[in-house]
Amino acid sequence: MKKVIIIGCSGSGKSTLAIKLGEKLDIDVYHLDKIWWYGNWQNISKDEFKTRLGEIMKNGSWIIDGNYRGTLDMRLEGCDTVIYLDYNVIYCLINVIWRYFKNIGRVRADMGGECIEKLDFEFIGFILNFNRMNRREIYKSLESCNKDIYIFRSRRKLNKWMKSFKDKQIK
Repeated sequence: MKKVIIIGCSGSGKSTLAIKLGEKLDIDVYHLDKIWWYGNWQNISKDEFKTRLGEIMKNGSWIIDGNYRGTLDMRLEGCDTVIYLDYNVIYCLINVIWRYFKNIGRVRADMGGECIEKLDFEFIGFILNFNRMNRREIYKSLESCNKDIYIFRSRRKLNKWMKSFKDKQIK
């Protein structure tokens, strides 16, 4: 487990998991939101995004969290491990609302630029439609890749799996 991608709906805990896993495995963590966004919710170009992501993926080890379907195939090709947090969208929405109030007026550490935490109807719609719009394609992509794949449908099962780590190795 040297090159890991973590995917799932917004609010599923991808960034939190990436940080915890990075600490356990002593691997650098990269948040796609931090690469994609710069000042005040402006994004870089798709080409620049792919270039920056490609540079990161040249490293010997990494953990990359985020969705960005346009680069999923690229990340699947370069990784050795996939972690998919396939949670109920209502659970994810509750987490996003909680995160919003926890970080109101601030920029999260896993967010790029000066993107102050926000919550709007467009983002809520994205979350509520995430599984309907993405789950089938994600599973289709995972079926065709020959990687170690971990799919978690609950935080409890993920936490149990995380407890299986010992001294930067998985049992």
